[in-house]
Amino acid sequence: MAPLPLRPGYRLLRCPICRLDLIAAAGVLACRNRHSFDFARAGHVNLLRPGRRFPSAGGDNSEQLKHRESFLWAGHFEPVTTTIAARVQRSGAAPAAGCWRVVDAGSGTGYHLGRIAAILDSPVIGPGLDIAQRAAHRAARRWPQHAFAVADLWDEWPVKDAAADLVLSIFAPKNFAETARALTPGGWFAMVYPAPVISPSSMSSLV
Repeated sequence: MAPLPLRPGYRLLRCPICRLDLIAAAGVLACRNRHSFDFARAGHVNLLRPGRRFPSAGGDNSEQLKHRESFLWAGHFEPVTTTIAARVQRSGAAPAAGCWRVVDAGSGTGYHLGRIAAILDSPVIGPGLDIAQRAAHRAARRWPQHAFAVADLWDEWPVKDAAADLVLSIFAPKNFAETARALTPGGWFAMVYPAPVISPSSMSSLV
């Protein structure tokens, strides 16, 4: 049995079956209705709802994850994380719980959650959600201070209502209903998506 990971971000999660709070104990997350979900050895947990436990496709494979990590750690998307963190801090908002509760919806290998946590001026707790088990495995190993769960972003998220001060959606599926449910009133939603390529000639017409 995997050792119990003491990661505070798991407190933001709820049972994907009955929506009750999940409590970490004896190597599992469990609710009062006795639905339980084992921690993997790396420290993540699979919270896909029954019938979707082992998706045949979805998320990046090992080779794609390897290339993604190399690209991210080369700093190509560092302006994304620094911009998000700077906007939140410039707002003057302060986390009500004394720490930023961040849900990274489509967390991949955890890069954006980890980097934003390093920049914000208050502690960050938060779960990263991704449908790719390999991604959650890599993320949990690299970022032991954060919680990571396998979940389908198009489905209902295993996150408590109004649990997040900030939801990240960075080149990931957009589930606006679940984002709104997970955000605390006045919370932040940071969405990053690819824009159309603008040619130089088109650019001049926009000036």
